[in-house]
Amino acid sequence: MALKQIQLVCAALAAGMLAAAAICGGVAFAGMLQPSRALIPPLAGIVALSFPACVLLSIAVGSSQAQAVRMRWLRQEDADAGEAADEFEASFARSALLRIATLEGFGMLGAVSALLTGELLFLVAPAIAVVGMGVVFPTESKYRAYVDRLTQPVTDREQRLIDATR
Repeated sequence: MALKQIQLVCAALAAGMLAAAAICGGVAFAGMLQPSRALIPPLAGIVALSFPACVLLSIAVGSSQAQAVRMRWLRQEDADAGEAADEFEASFARSALLRIATLEGFGMLGAVSALLTGELLFLVAPAIAVVGMGVVFPTESKYRAYVDRLTQPVTDREQRLIDATR
């Protein structure tokens, strides 16, 4: 998937989350639904815990995926540069989409919580999600840094692991 396509998908996820948050916030603000105030404490806890969970999940999965791609690349003795570039780009796309999607989930949870409870303070979650999406938005420089990180020289630990699996 080309970088422009990744950026377009990430922007669409952010825009969709913002549109849903605006609708949920508008309905909650207008009082069109009967809010359930009893849901505020448990939903507040869930929303508060979901942000660090999303961040940790995206870091853990993204790092393990990048390490797996690096190890496959290091094990190939006659690696084709074009094939490796395609694999790096696909890995970068998966990591970027994972980060954006987890943040979108966090923002949507806050928006739906605002809708269910009538508490507009839950709309802070979509705002935080948008800021986070801006921080992790895939760019050319981030892609180059990702490839540079994956193509660094083999460490002693990695060499021992490669030798042990051959």
